[in-house]
Amino acid sequence: MSGKYKGVQAEIKKRNKLAHYVPCAAHSLNIVGESSVDECVEATSFFGYLQKLYAFFVASTHRWEILIENINKKNEEIGTHRAVLVVKSLSATRWSCREQAVKSLVSNYDGIFNALKQLAENPLEKKDTKDEAFSLKKKMIRLENAFMAIFWNQVLERFDATSKYLQKPGLDVITGHTMLVSLLQFVCDFRGQFESLEEKAKAMSSILNTSYQDGYQRRGIKKLADGSTEIPRQGSDKFRIESYLPMIDKIISELEKRNKAYKEVSDIFGFFSRLSILSSEEIITKARNLILQYSDDLEDNLVQELLQFSAFLKTLNLNNESSSSVPFLLNLLIERDLLEVFPEIFIALRIYLCIPITNCETERSFSKLSFIKNKYRTTMGEARLAHLALMSIENELLSSLNFDDIIEDFSTLKARKKAL
Repeated sequence: MSGKYKGVQAEIKKRNKLAHYVPCAAHSLNIVGESSVDECVEATSFFGYLQKLYAFFVASTHRWEILIENINKKNEEIGTHRAVLVVKSLSATRWSCREQAVKSLVSNYDGIFNALKQLAENPLEKKDTKDEAFSLKKKMIRLENAFMAIFWNQVLERFDATSKYLQKPGLDVITGHTMLVSLLQFVCDFRGQFESLEEKAKAMSSILNTSYQDGYQRRGIKKLADGSTEIPRQGSDKFRIESYLPMIDKIISELEKRNKAYKEVSDIFGFFSRLSILSSEEIITKARNLILQYSDDLEDNLVQELLQFSAFLKTLNLNNESSSSVPFLLNLLIERDLLEVFPEIFIALRIYLCIPITNCETERSFSKLSFIKNKYRTTMGEARLAHLALMSIENELLSSLNFDDIIEDFSTLKARKKAL
């Protein structure tokens, strides 16, 4: 939650008008993924199926051995010598890691199906095991299930790669915003790829149905209030309109909404990465906007400094890609001892680079609260919870401290024996 009206964001902006709200990019991708799945019943059912599949096989070493055996057997039949990708559990805090769970299903679709079939048809297995295996096997032949696997495999592969990139140390907001915009464009292109994904799903395995589940049902004619009739959508059209497009549109709308915060910062400071190609008029306009934004920190000299610095960069004739990044420009000023020549630019660059694109190296930190305050600690006070959370987050620093003196002082204060 961003706290736009009554939360932390609103309180900070009330005290400092110059503060920019920049949400953690990695966590934002998690929320985008969750929202898009909640928009579609078929997607919710698919990820629920993945978790059930993992829970079924991991519950018994016997089932797990049968799964590995069938996957290896299928890989030998098709002549593949890749590493075995086993079924994976779903993570609530690292949404992009679901890519591994979907990828394992796509890579071993036939192998997983054969393992379920073997367990369902084995007379020596327990009835509950056979019934559960049969139920899971039955869902694997649905074309909807295969389509979801193909679609989410491609989307989550890009989500996972983007999420890992956004957590790199030293990443700035402009570069992060550019990466999120490219991800948005990648998802937008999926709107016209339904037929292509459908063909890939059908070609993934020979066990799949060739039609969607309602394709075998008789279509009834619906009579409307004005006397006209309407034939309900069915099969491919129904799945595309009621499941596929809502998922795509939700991902797009969520990415656009969360990109706004990064775009505001990028619009203010983004011209620094294009100094060598901007015209003098454009540099003057951008510089004046920046001075207006930070009137207490920047002087009017910034305009002249930027014009000279732009000419300086052109003179250096730097062609490598990193030469256009803001961290490179800051290091250039320091290494070439140019701080006294361009003091206002140095201040502006430091202001920008203090704005983070992510709040932590990995979004697993968001699970600290649930790890500490579980169902057995429901009566824990806020002060103790905050202290335990800090100790858990800073566990490396905590392990390096010497507690001998603290323990001795504590034992002295709490000693029950008193001198008479």
